[in-house]
Amino acid sequence: MIGLGVYRRDERQVVVNAFLERLTTLGELERKYFSKNCHVRDCKYNEEIKFNDQDVGGICYFISGLGALRIYDYEQQKLNYIAFCRPNEPYFIEKDAKEELVAFDDNVVYILIPAFAVKHLREYSTAFNQILINDMINLVNREKLFNSYCYTTPMNLRVERILLYLAFFYGVKQEQSWLRLPRRIDQSVVASFARASLSTVNQIIDELCRRGILKKGRRKLMLTQVAVEQFSKQTFFRNLLK
Repeated sequence: MIGLGVYRRDERQVVVNAFLERLTTLGELERKYFSKNCHVRDCKYNEEIKFNDQDVGGICYFISGLGALRIYDYEQQKLNYIAFCRPNEPYFIEKDAKEELVAFDDNVVYILIPAFAVKHLREYSTAFNQILINDMINLVNREKLFNSYCYTTPMNLRVERILLYLAFFYGVKQEQSWLRLPRRIDQSVVASFARASLSTVNQIIDELCRRGILKKGRRKLMLTQVAVEQFSKQTFFRNLLK
């Protein structure tokens, strides 16, 4: 389902203007072109984010709420989560791609830039091109670090580091120095992301609870801020935080 939340013209412009505040190096003509050709939409949890049928793809920027990139494993007949998407980071959407980008919060607002507009801005706007290059370099470096420090490790260490990684980039600060994972990131999602069984993830989570690193609550997982900060320093993820 395509998220097609209807925005009045003034509401749409408020969202666009707020986003353009981040793109401080864009000139006036570039801002007008961006504002004219981008689409502002909203959607609910689990709805797919994609362009209309006549569009060949483009870039999605989340304004509020998380997104998730996932792919269906036909052999095991289940969804596997590949990445999670924070606000103000670009995510390319290709027509007929195997992966799907979905809303991962109850309410998600996002901006879509069609491929023709992306091409125009990249060809005629040095500032936009540099912003996009910097964003993509950041995402590529994060993926490399994730593969090195998280994914290519023994299963017990992999799940522990993935939990710390998720808490660092997506965690919400709580009282008494805890970081809470977004409530949609539960044990089953962690298992999918880590390519592990649910029973294995539950065993590792129980062990982390005994060590005082993690705390379970009703529909929530929380990790200590001290452990997350130590992890970010050891793995250099802190250098990529925006």
